[in-house]
Amino acid sequence: MSAEQTGPVTVAFTRVVRPGKVAEFEAGVAGIAEAAGHFAGYLGTNIIRPYGGARPEYTVVIRFETSEHLGAWEEAPVRAEWVARLDALTLGEMKQARSHGLEYWFTPGDAPLPPRWKMAILTWLALFPQVYWLPGLLRRIYGDQHPAVQTAASLAVIVALMTWVVMPVMTRLFSFWLAPESAE
Repeated sequence: MSAEQTGPVTVAFTRVVRPGKVAEFEAGVAGIAEAAGHFAGYLGTNIIRPYGGARPEYTVVIRFETSEHLGAWEEAPVRAEWVARLDALTLGEMKQARSHGLEYWFTPGDAPLPPRWKMAILTWLALFPQVYWLPGLLRRIYGDQHPAVQTAASLAVIVALMTWVVMPVMTRLFSFWLAPESAE
């Protein structure tokens, strides 16, 4: 691992769920998230559901603070048990990809990374309205809190929105531009 790959690490895996097994699969993903939550450094789990006929697989994203924390989770017997349960509910092999930093916004499953300039433009498009409007709107809630508290709270809301709402939508909407060869 290079020095630039320190900090949060994300592992994303994709699975195509067997017909009639969606509810069981989603319960299994909830079980994985609950089990991972007991491990040091766990930051969260996100699920990206199939999108029409264009993307039939589920993508599950799990984040940890460091590669060491993720490694402990990946070696855990409880993880192996959950993976075996999900294997019985899915078709084909599990595809898995690991990334550091914010790259996971752009790499569902084993898709190649788009060019960095495209990631930068899309991130700017997603962040600009939030950074411009959200702090002013939230200031009404904060009242007379210290500016550092206001900034920290605003950033927490923006990061959560970017991770679980804005970037999944933006990458889906702009998939034709981010990776034109895979959008066909």
